[in-house]
Order: sequence, then structure tokens, then C-alpha cells
Amino acid sequence: MTCYIYGKSPFDGEYGFYLPDSGVDGVIISQEEHDKLLEENSNGKIIIPDENGYPYASAYIPSDKEIKQAKIMQLKDNLSSTDYVVIKINEGVATIDEYSDILAKRKLWRAEINKLEEA
Repeated sequence: MTCYIYGKSPFDGEYGFYLPDSGVDGVIISQEEHDKLLEENSNGKIIIPDENGYPYASAYIPSDKEIKQAKIMQLKDNLSSTDYVVIKINEGVATIDEYSDILAKRKLWRAEINKLEEA
């Protein structure tokens, strides 16, 4: 039965799975453990070492920076999806009064984007 080494790469310092003859120091895990960890990884969990270097699957928790970037992307998507309003008003086929609610939201979205980008 195949086994793997879970350890830190000497090249980039990242943890990963290696064959026993790779020269990487780490803990030995079975094929079954390896397969289970990869399955959990494919279901959205990340594989990280415990205090003894043994791999386990953990729920991914995004960093504050990732959360902020996701929020900015969502707000920019909101703006993009309502660009047609500005175009219609610019072309004279709609009025500001017709779309005042969307224009107000766009103003808030832009302000929030600016606030997040400054932080």
C-alpha cells in the first residue's frame, strides 16, 4: 500500500503531500488518510498541519483582506448591473426621477467602495 509524507517543501516552504523517496521531512500518512484529506479538500476545506505536523482538514476562514475584497467586488458588480440606468438617462430615454431609487443606491455603493479602498 502506498504511503505519503506530509511536510514542508524545501523549495517554497509550503506544506504538501510527497512520496517517501522525495527527501521531504514530515509525517507519514496512509493512502486512505491521503484520499480522505483530498476528498475533504475538494469539498472546500483546507489541509493544514496540527501542532505535531500531522495534516487535517479545516473549514476555510477568509482573512479580513479577502472579506473586504469580496465586498468591493460585490459592490462593483452592483454598479455594473445598474449601468444601464445611467446610459438610459444620458441618452434621454429615461429620467432621473424614474430611477431615483437606483441612483441613490449607486451613490451609496460608490461611497462604500471608496471607504473600503481607503481602509
